[in-house]
Amino acid sequence: MGFFVIAWVMVPIAYFTNLWEAQRFPILTARLFTTEGDPFSSKYVLENGTINMTKYHEQGPLRISTFFALTYGIGFAGLSSMITHTWLYHRHKLVAQWKQSRTQAEDIHHKLMQAYPEVPDWWYGGLFVLMTAVGIFTCEYYGYMPWWAVLLAILIAV
Repeated sequence: MGFFVIAWVMVPIAYFTNLWEAQRFPILTARLFTTEGDPFSSKYVLENGTINMTKYHEQGPLRISTFFALTYGIGFAGLSSMITHTWLYHRHKLVAQWKQSRTQAEDIHHKLMQAYPEVPDWWYGGLFVLMTAVGIFTCEYYGYMPWWAVLLAILIAV
């Protein structure tokens, strides 16, 4: 239902009323554009991963399509409203359940999961190493960022 409302109601209204100069860009795309509607070249603006402000001002600020802008905006609004709603209306139940789980023995879900073998820890470690290597390769090969930045991002996330 949400996709229908965004894609078939909100985006056409925004497009045909020329909200945010929407008619300069394709209606449904994830590409970046200049204010004139030309494709925005991030490779032209970036030098060794750093923005060149002279070239940025020469090319002008970037724009995104109406669909992309609305889905981003509604996505962020939905996430923040979900967190706020949960805190306002369900925090007492969540805290009570958390306290009960500290003293309660096994619940029904835990009992049902006992029928399946546990995944060995080395699988998680192996998958972590493999995906880290893929991330480093991708960033180095395509020139997105240096290898140490991938490790720093992982360190910050962990």
